[in-house]
Amino acid sequence: MKRFFSRFRSLSDVPASDLELLSERITLALDLGHEPHVSALHAAVRHELRNRESALDD
Repeated sequence: MKRFFSRFRSLSDVPASDLELLSERITLALDLGHEPHVSALHAAVRHELRNRESALDD
């Protein structure tokens, strides 16, 4: 996960395929433990994915 945040300024800068990969990695991390910062990050990534999907529908 650190790789994404060292390469991109914000989630909106992350390419769609990488954002999906990030979401999968965060889901795996959540399976191992429910740390609040990981849960918040996962929510932010899912929100960005939903925003992109709705933008395509418009």
